[in-house]
Amino acid sequence: MFNLFLKAGDILAPLPAGEGPEEEHTAAPSLLSGLAQYVAPDPKAAAAAATSAPPLPPQQYSFEAADDATTGDASRPPPPPTVCVPCAATAKSPPRLTAAPPPAAAAKTVSLVSPTAWVVGASQLSPRRAAVASTAAPDAEVAAAFKPRPAAAGAAPRPRSPPRPRSPAPATPPRPRSPVRFRPGSAWSERDDARRRNQQRLSTGSNASAASVEKVLEACEETARAVASPNAEGRRIQRLFDDVCGVRKGTKALDALALRLKADETLLRARATRCGPKVYDGASVLHAAAFHGQLHVIEAVLAIEESPLDPWTLDTAGRTALHVAAERGHVGCCDALRKAMSASQDDPVGENAPMDMSGRTPCAWAAERVKDAQKRDALEATLFSPGDATVLPRRSEKSHAAHAVSSTAGWRVVMEDAHCVCRLDGATLYAVFDGHGGSLVANYAAANIERCLQLSEDPAASLKNALATLDAELEQHPRLVKSRRSGRGGTGPLVAEDESGATALLCLVTRTEVVVAHLGDSRGALLRKQGGKWSSQDLTLADHTAGSPAEAARIDSLQNFGVLRRENDAPRVARKVDGAVVENGALQTTRALGDFVFKTATERAVTCEADARALSLQECRGGERSCVLLACDGLWDVLTGEECGAILDSCVEGLDAQCDALVAECVRRRSRDNVTAILVDLDASAAAKALAFGGGTP
Repeated sequence: MFNLFLKAGDILAPLPAGEGPEEEHTAAPSLLSGLAQYVAPDPKAAAAAATSAPPLPPQQYSFEAADDATTGDASRPPPPPTVCVPCAATAKSPPRLTAAPPPAAAAKTVSLVSPTAWVVGASQLSPRRAAVASTAAPDAEVAAAFKPRPAAAGAAPRPRSPPRPRSPAPATPPRPRSPVRFRPGSAWSERDDARRRNQQRLSTGSNASAASVEKVLEACEETARAVASPNAEGRRIQRLFDDVCGVRKGTKALDALALRLKADETLLRARATRCGPKVYDGASVLHAAAFHGQLHVIEAVLAIEESPLDPWTLDTAGRTALHVAAERGHVGCCDALRKAMSASQDDPVGENAPMDMSGRTPCAWAAERVKDAQKRDALEATLFSPGDATVLPRRSEKSHAAHAVSSTAGWRVVMEDAHCVCRLDGATLYAVFDGHGGSLVANYAAANIERCLQLSEDPAASLKNALATLDAELEQHPRLVKSRRSGRGGTGPLVAEDESGATALLCLVTRTEVVVAHLGDSRGALLRKQGGKWSSQDLTLADHTAGSPAEAARIDSLQNFGVLRRENDAPRVARKVDGAVVENGALQTTRALGDFVFKTATERAVTCEADARALSLQECRGGERSCVLLACDGLWDVLTGEECGAILDSCVEGLDAQCDALVAECVRRRSRDNVTAILVDLDASAAAKALAFGGGTP
């Protein structure tokens, strides 16, 4: 406290002439006396000081003058020095700044430092704007005021720690690049595929897509407004959605709810927030009713005239109420909503089916989420029509005269198949890859098969080597390498981020022969028409599945793998634990790319050893018409070769329409797998032959 008084006295009373900061210990009595007169001032001395020096108003103190004096501006005279005197009115009033008259002969000149200078001795209090009296070198005086106190006599100077040597940063060698070339898009996940399809849909610039985006933004705005609403308004909205989700049919509560909605338009625009498990955030009244299957609430809402809530209203995910009702399996709600949507705009099926932000239509949600077979069939019959953007979209690929390609996700919704058509030197390669457990392996194989194929005098051996090279590259893929621990806390065995695989079907058409190689259960068939009848010849050998006796015997002979046999189910490849086959991770295919869960350093239950065969081109041709059909098992599960030929006869529009008809028929027959088909016409015109067999230009 005593030091604080000393500092306060140093600020309030000017130092006597000849005393500087170096003589602070000798000026203590004068400082105490100066401080005492402010604590207990003498009335006469205060009156004399008030008459001799009138108080200076605070607004007359100009910081511009201080700045000019600091910069050396001689056009303006410096203001008089300021001293602090006590107020004459009361001893308790704070001191004022008064202007002292300039002396006739002053030993010192007055100079002002920067207005933001620290006052001498005020380092323990606060920074203040003040004028500091100095001699010819004011900066030196200010620097001396902040000079540290000298050390005590006899005290050794404080040693300074030597500078710490800094070791140079180690030069990091450049990270070696993987020898495997990963093309963009070869590692698409299921979510990336859906996002890519949605971006393509939005990039078309159609009015429907722009309107959908605008509606989603409006839904987000309404939801944000509901989140930011006051507590009373929030409770009011929560009570509304509680009634929508729980009101019963034919009750007075339903009539009261209908009257509330008619009377207050803001309730129709309300969005659910913080409603817990009853309804998701961002849902409108119509979405909440569809979520719980409240058909009577939907009818009451749709009966309101000039309502801002129409059946095409979207939530924050871009879904209509029809999407929600289809996902939840409410057949009656779907019928009512489809009828209302047809009356207001278009029939929401086929090409007019609305797509949400994930790229799914209402029919796709029903096919993916509804497990009850009876309800699922009823919903698919109500919501499906050819042209559905998710289940059976229209053709988007370029048409060719010698071959046609058609592919769809079908009722599985998520697309895991991939295909490619590559023109080589004097030949054309057609490939179908049927993925399982994900799409990474199938997409990578389709993107890199052309690079891995090195044609030789033996085309069959070349196709086998290409598949073996692909599998070796996939084994080094970062997402397929076993690099993380499974189980809680990462204490389980090593697993990979992606454990997908893919069957393969390759067909190489040269000028003289047709060579086919395959892994798994995808098949190729030679379709020929003679005498008005179609015949089918398998171009692939037996399917590589656990149901094959040869494949089952090979797997049962392994130490860590075996064949799992269950009633009413196909045999599958599985692991052995203590000599017994377990059900976890069972796989029906015994030869495929990827599937490194079943491939170890010592044993390989799933191999990449392909079977291949070659046929003469002259032998394949003949009769009224001949073509090669390459397809995954999703087609062969519901169609035979002869039925495929009959479908080709029913379409006279061209090769593209015939291939599309094959895929559409598979979807109509409820094939629960992805469907990919490549149709190659061996009896095309001369120009088409040049295109198909590697010559000419597409």
